[in-house]
Amino acid sequence: MKNLVKFIQRYSTQLKYLWLIVFILSMIVAIRTYLNYIAILDAIWSVNQEIEKKTQEINHVENFLNKYLLSHYWDYFLSHENNILYKNEYILRLDISNSWNQEIIDEKQEVKEKILNAQDSRKDFIDKKIKNIK
Repeated sequence: MKNLVKFIQRYSTQLKYLWLIVFILSMIVAIRTYLNYIAILDAIWSVNQEIEKKTQEINHVENFLNKYLLSHYWDYFLSHENNILYKNEYILRLDISNSWNQEIIDEKQEVKEKILNAQDSRKDFIDKKIKNIK
């Protein structure tokens, strides 16, 4: 026992540093273990998500698409899915002019120029309501 006490007294600073190094190494091992555990949980979660997604796709194909593909309209559905048109079918292009939009912008600018304070705003509001009634 006396030898142990003498040893500790003689090498106390070295033992402190050794204890610090052991503590730091054990912390590193614990952190790596925890990170591996989190990575495993993340991998399991992503695999479960992929399984669920594939299951939904399979169910969609089995319960929905197969009914249409086995019907006599299969060529019609596939051609429209691939943007192929039949006879007397057309693609419509809608061209919206900006004239009505410009009129609305002009009206708003006129109102902004006309309204300078709260009293003018109330007066304009009442005038619009009266015009709508007539």
